[in-house]
Amino acid sequence: MILIDSPLWPARGTVFAHLVSDTAYAELHEFARASGVSARSWDGDHYDVSREEYAAVLAAGAVPVTRAELVRRLNASGLRLRKHRGETGLARRRGVSIGEGVLADIDLVASGRPCPDRATSAAATIVRDCAGDVLVVRSVRRATWDCPGGRREGTETVLECARRELVEESGLQLPAADLARCGYERIVVTEPRHWAYHRPYVQVFAARVPHRRPELTVGADDVDGAQWVDRRRFRQLCEHLFWWPLAAHLMAG
Repeated sequence: MILIDSPLWPARGTVFAHLVSDTAYAELHEFARASGVSARSWDGDHYDVSREEYAAVLAAGAVPVTRAELVRRLNASGLRLRKHRGETGLARRRGVSIGEGVLADIDLVASGRPCPDRATSAAATIVRDCAGDVLVVRSVRRATWDCPGGRREGTETVLECARRELVEESGLQLPAADLARCGYERIVVTEPRHWAYHRPYVQVFAARVPHRRPELTVGADDVDGAQWVDRRRFRQLCEHLFWWPLAAHLMAG
């Protein structure tokens, strides 16, 4: 069912309501397209609907509910993406296979906020050169092209993890100051023995190198290739992967 609360949330000189589905994102996206709600108003698990648009969305069939009821129904459906104020929700991917027969629900959020350290298990970095080309590495286990990243080792910090993985998988050695937090993945699993059960966050960094396609070398056993690709090829290689909305958001910025 398509639900909407009252337009009470101030932003950009007006007030907004939240438009959700308690059934499926596909239902919500279809309703938004049919009722003229802009795709730019998507915020990860809902559309923001301004006071000026509210009557038209009601006329299209959205059911008005209280804020409390909307949140309750969204939580019960498993479709709620949790984020902090000031962050941008991009997508919630449900039932993603993350290997070894384990399925996860994954939230993708754009944010400059550091993830909770004790709950952060891994780091990844989206690296672009001075022309905007993107670094990708080929995972042996997944047989996919991805951005460099991996799990923390020993007592290293999240930033140290990101820099080490970058060196091992591509040969690039970047100063810590060149890596900026741009978002995170929250990986929710129900298997207590899985590494993400207690440490669900993957911190994602963005980095720029000042040169055109610097030389790459692969030193990690779990990667068998590294290359620079233009934006079009980057999309072709990675658009089907669960983390793509975060990369697309960064590229559009």
